[in-house]
Amino acid sequence: FISQRGQLDGMGQAPWAFAEVALRRGADTSGVQAAAASAVAAWRWCERGHAIGRQAAWNGSMLMPLQDPRDNEMVRAQLVGNDAWALAGYHAAARLARAAGMTSIADSIERSRVPYAADFAAALARSGSNDVPASFQGRGNDFGNLSVAWPCGALAPDDPRMAKLASRMWARAGGPGLCLYTSTDKIHGYAGAELGVWALLARRRADAEAVLASLLRWRTASGAGCELFTQAGDPGDNLPPHPTSAAALVAQVRNSLVFDDGDTLRLCLGARDAWWKGGRLRGLPTRFGAIDLALDAADAQVEATWTPVNVWTELTLPKGSRVAGVLPAPLVASADGSSVRVPPRTGRVRVAIVRGAAAATRVAGGGK
Repeated sequence: FISQRGQLDGMGQAPWAFAEVALRRGADTSGVQAAAASAVAAWRWCERGHAIGRQAAWNGSMLMPLQDPRDNEMVRAQLVGNDAWALAGYHAAARLARAAGMTSIADSIERSRVPYAADFAAALARSGSNDVPASFQGRGNDFGNLSVAWPCGALAPDDPRMAKLASRMWARAGGPGLCLYTSTDKIHGYAGAELGVWALLARRRADAEAVLASLLRWRTASGAGCELFTQAGDPGDNLPPHPTSAAALVAQVRNSLVFDDGDTLRLCLGARDAWWKGGRLRGLPTRFGAIDLALDAADAQVEATWTPVNVWTELTLPKGSRVAGVLPAPLVASADGSSVRVPPRTGRVRVAIVRGAAAATRVAGGGK
């Protein structure tokens, strides 16, 4: 599952992709055993490397080795993205092993991820960068490092490094949206699109909306897009369509409506106002089962109906709105009133809201 020489995607991206498919397709569990076996094999390979690293005991010996796939970062170094994705692979391998009934192995993987994540954080601190560099040596083009918060989960969305990374990338591009790659004229169709989902999780809705708008602007008639192109829309000899660009658009839309990476079903993190006016979603696979979602909003009230799940649900209200008054138990409003937490097995909520200046007054007044 390694795509090319020197590219370690078999250690992280592949197990992550296995888990995304095998654990989100409802009652069909036929692929879980095989996916778990491959993911566990990747984890064991990484752990053998860590064992050798402990013997070497030099700064960086506990990280993925130097690589130069002559692609993406375009440098021979210890690439931050390799370790971030390997950490995502650990998480995926544990989930797959547990689903396959390999409980003790899943526990071992989770335990081994803790020191690995600490080594990753320490290496970032040693790098001298105030954000997230392309490599721990500080060299290379930004690429795998853009995935560190999402989908890798190697840094939390509110980690200050992520905000600084986004600021640096978007400043080069002239504002939030798609990022530039290498030159000041080349836009990349999907590298950096991960920052759009990071912005959702960091509750930076305007930035997330800008990324979505950029993905929509630059798609082709096929619904996909280019990999690299100029500000004038010229792809040169790198012709579209590129499926990863299409996947980035689908991911941004899906996660704006339904986000299920954690232990809570999160709805409408970045739903546009138009989606709230009668929007309908049917049969979406999630890790909590397939769900339907229906949205309806008026000036002073929103209503959402979805397939009940066995975990808490968090419903984010339309942009610029807040909960009006006191919610009836067991509903719980967030501290700023912008979202509502709903207990398990509940699939409908109707909330009175205030918008605009009234919403800002509510926040300033501590929810009064």
